[in-house]
Amino acid sequence: MASMFSRIGKGWPLWVTLAVMWTLAVFTYGWMNLPRAQQLPHNPQFLSKLSHEAASILFGSDAQAQPARDALVWSQIPMVVRMPNGMRLKFPAPTTHEQAALVASEYHQLLDVEAGEQRGPYLLHMLAIWLAPFLLLVAGLAIKLVWRGYAPALGKMIPGGYSKSSIEKTAMSASATRKTGNRTDGDTLASSATHPVSLSY
Repeated sequence: MASMFSRIGKGWPLWVTLAVMWTLAVFTYGWMNLPRAQQLPHNPQFLSKLSHEAASILFGSDAQAQPARDALVWSQIPMVVRMPNGMRLKFPAPTTHEQAALVASEYHQLLDVEAGEQRGPYLLHMLAIWLAPFLLLVAGLAIKLVWRGYAPALGKMIPGGYSKSSIEKTAMSASATRKTGNRTDGDTLASSATHPVSLSY
């Protein structure tokens, strides 16, 4: 375990560089795609959430009434007004500037509310994307540590399997046997030299 963390520690500049680059990439992508009122596509349900006054202006229930003589009227021809998200709403004639501004303001507020509701799940999703590589790295290290801890036990359980420790013990035993044999042979030769064998004729 110590050697593993030692190898990881030696490459910490690379890990830090990769982590910073990944963080910048995820942050940039997340900021560019953050739900905003101007970027939300039109949803027909937005119009159903308008107030009664704004809905009556947009759908023409109030357009049948003639405006006051001093009121500013857009035109007798229906006008199309662009909303903050690019949606074009068609206002019936006659419609005043104040009436169109009221509808546009409420529509913009609905977009802000919808964008705020989408930001929470979106930020959690981006957080999961950012943490994914780090979690995989930690999981890989944990699996490696667990495998190193259980490998000797698995080697004993599997018939004919040898763990690393058993192989080392076998090698050490063989080395000790060779040394003992060499020592015995040397002693025999030394004894023969010291006490020559007498031959009788």
